[in-house]
Amino acid sequence: MAMKTKILLTCFALACALAASSQNFKKFRVGIGVGYAKPSGSGSRGGGLVYLEPSYRLSDALSLGLRVESAIVARGLSGSSVDMENFDLSTQSSYTLNVQYYLSTNNFRPFFGAGLGIHNLSAMKTDVIVVDGIDFTGQGQVQTHTESVNLSDAQSKLGFYPRLGFDLGHFTFSVDYNFIPNTKTTVSGSDASFRNNYLGVRLGANFGGGRK
Repeated sequence: MAMKTKILLTCFALACALAASSQNFKKFRVGIGVGYAKPSGSGSRGGGLVYLEPSYRLSDALSLGLRVESAIVARGLSGSSVDMENFDLSTQSSYTLNVQYYLSTNNFRPFFGAGLGIHNLSAMKTDVIVVDGIDFTGQGQVQTHTESVNLSDAQSKLGFYPRLGFDLGHFTFSVDYNFIPNTKTTVSGSDASFRNNYLGVRLGANFGGGRK
């Protein structure tokens, strides 16, 4: 029995060694890059993003990653009859786990994948013009001033994204669409929602994870 156990353990160790040696790429890598984030909705404005993404290769074709990202955008509004020109830019950070499946082991490696995680949304504000009165001592001009109005508080939501892209050597390009539940608000007495979804386009460099 002891001899059989030793043989089984030896076979298992050899199988693990062969599986590890059969991989053409190193297991660990860290990606870092920049990109553009495009939200949707009335009054939205796109902005820049930065990301850090360490990952571990389960095999040459499959990797598991952690994306840490921060985007600066102005989220848009939906469901309101009030025409808002634009909103203040705000930070939208996220911490998500993702998987990627590679379609090739060549220098050019297209992939697809998906991710899931927490998105931290900053408070949404906009500037409104407040009428103070009419200056009758001059030309009867209306006196106004601008105030910043808080439309939603900071909050965290669970989001999901599909992803497409490719690696070229140690560089990577990817496009994903982040699906995040809307944030409810009230504008001029009517119910509305901020659209938290955004399209992300990224270009980055990878450190580690190259061929053995």
